Formats: sequence, C-alpha cells, structure tokens
Amino acid sequence: MAGRRGALAGAWAAAATVLAVGALALGIAEHRRLGATEDRLRALERRSPSSVVVVDSAPGTTGRPSTSARPPDEVLARSQIEFAFGVVYDASVPDVDRIKMIDDGSGVDDALRQLATTSTDPTVRELRVRVDRVEFTSASRASVEYRLVGRDDEAHQGTARVVDGAWKVTRASFCADLAAFGSPCRR
Repeated sequence: MAGRRGALAGAWAAAATVLAVGALALGIAEHRRLGATEDRLRALERRSPSSVVVVDSAPGTTGRPSTSARPPDEVLARSQIEFAFGVVYDASVPDVDRIKMIDDGSGVDDALRQLATTSTDPTVRELRVRVDRVEFTSASRASVEYRLVGRDDEAHQGTARVVDGAWKVTRASFCADLAAFGSPCRR
C-alpha cells in the first residue's frame, strides 16, 4: 500500500510539474503578445494629430468593407478609434486636423468657427473626450460610448467607421455634440 501511495504521489507531482511548466509557457507567450500590442499603442500615441492612421489590409484584398462582425485586429482598431475621437474632441488641436478625422467634414468647420466665436462656455476651449466602450458592429463600423471630460459626466453614444482605410468619427456623432453646444453643422 505504501509503495502504491508513493507511486501515486510521484505521478501527481509529475502531473503538477507538467501543468506548471505549461502555464509558465503560456504566461510567457501572452506577455510577449501584450508587449507587442503595447508597442503598437505607444507608436500610435506618438503620432501627430494631423497624421492619418491607416488600417492595414491583407495583400490581395480589394479594400472593400468586410462583412465580418469584427476587424481583423480589434486592439489596433480600438486604439485608432480612440485616437480619432481624441483628436476630434480636443479643442487644442487645429480645426483642420480635427476635421481630417471626421468621415464627412462638410459644415463642421463653420460650426467650429461659430462655436469658438460665440460660445461663452469656458469648457468649449478645454474640451477633451474619454472613450469608455467600443463595440464593433462590423469590420468597418463601431458604436462608441464616450464622455466629454470637463463638460459633463454623461455617457454619449457615437459611431466610428472606416473611410479609405482609416477609422474616423462620423459627422453625425460630432455634429450632435456641436448642436448641444448651440453650434449646429450645416451642409
């Protein structure tokens, strides 16, 4: 009986060692993957607001929007969406650069100019955004929940979509917020 217990204990010890080594290997692999993702995010954060972030497409693709429910690299897409919202809602960024990150900038420049010259609300000049949630509705479209930092703490709903390979804030999303400030977009 004692010999059998010793053999079982040895087998359990060997199994535990195999599991521990496997968990360690998985942990190392995950750490490397996260490190690469963090490097890509840092590279995006270093880009100037006027740069357009392009979503890489696989060789041989047509560039047409995918019918897949999610983009091929969700982490990269999410960071590009956060970047676009960050630029568009940053009042310290020149308007021309903000408009580049909107899918259709028609009438936005006039609304921003009107807001800058007529608004007595001090938060207009200090406006920033915090993206709380990004939910992909397709490979080229996402629903975005965000908050206007310094303005209110209410959750706002907006949309981002891919235009010419880059994630952009939809005109409807930004113009709805401009209208709430008393500066609607006109075509």
